[in-house]
Amino acid sequence: MSDTTSSQITETLPAFPEFTKLTIAHDPIIRQYTDQFPAYSDFTFSVLWCWGMDRCYLSDAGGNLVIQLPNYTSDHMFLSFIGRQQVNETIALLLAMIQDSDHLLPYLQAIPEDAMSGISLDTSYQITEDMNNNDYICELSMLAKMAGNRYERIRNMANCFRETYPWQVKKIDLREPNHTRLRG
Repeated sequence: MSDTTSSQITETLPAFPEFTKLTIAHDPIIRQYTDQFPAYSDFTFSVLWCWGMDRCYLSDAGGNLVIQLPNYTSDHMFLSFIGRQQVNETIALLLAMIQDSDHLLPYLQAIPEDAMSGISLDTSYQITEDMNNNDYICELSMLAKMAGNRYERIRNMANCFRETYPWQVKKIDLREPNHTRLRG
C-alpha cells in the first residue's frame, strides 16, 4: 500500500481503539484496504453489511482495517483485521482491547493468512487454523465429475434444475446495446 493510500484511508476511518458503524459510504473505503489481497469473503462490503446485522464497526490500526462483528454462532462480538502494516503491534492492540472487554470473544478470528504473513515468528501467539472455515474448499475435478454418493445430492439438484429451467450458455458482448441490461 502506498503512503498516499494509507494516509487517505486513515483520514477516513477512526484510529483504533475508536470505531465507526458501517455505512454504505464505507464500501469504497473497505476496498482501499482489501484490493491488495486475494478475495476474502469475511472482508467484502456485502458480507460485512449482511452478516453485521447493523452491528458492524470499522477502525484503522496502523494502516490495517479492523472489524468488530457479531460472532456467526453466538451473541458475542469478535475482532479481526486485514493488512500487512505493523502486524504484531496490531495484534497486541486488539488483544489488549479483548482483555479489557466482556462482550468480545477472548481471541481474534477470521484473520486472512496473507495478513498473518507479516507476523514475527518469535511471538508468543498461538495461531490455529479454523477448520470450520474450510467449507468453501473443494476438489474441482471431483466436483466437475460429481461421481459417487458424496455428490448424489448436488447431482440430483443439478439434474432438477436442467429439467425445470430452459438454459443455454452463449458468449455475449456487453458493449452491444441489447446486452446493457446485463451489466448490473
